Amino acid sequence: MLVELFALRNFRTLERFADTNTDTELTTGMVALIVIMIVISLIYTAGAISLSWNYNNYIGSTYGMKMFYAVLVFIFPSFYYPVYALMLNPIRKLTHLKGSAK
Repeated sequence: MLVELFALRNFRTLERFADTNTDTELTTGMVALIVIMIVISLIYTAGAISLSWNYNNYIGSTYGMKMFYAVLVFIFPSFYYPVYALMLNPIRKLTHLKGSAK
């Protein structure tokens, strides 16, 4: 209780903030960097969506399922790329079938 009273009585001296008069304007370089990051992330996401859409066409999924997976891949593209590369890649499956037929 005494500590709380001390803090209330001296709150102006205890809560000193640093000077915030620094330059925080949005510069042209920062805007360009933000635009570049957005474009790269859209390309990255579009690639994952394209892989998902084409794979679902390959296996014969319905339009609703293709849309569902496209939305999931839009949200989690970094998760989809390794899953596709390790488990879903139809070219990998075709090469395994050719190798086993020899």
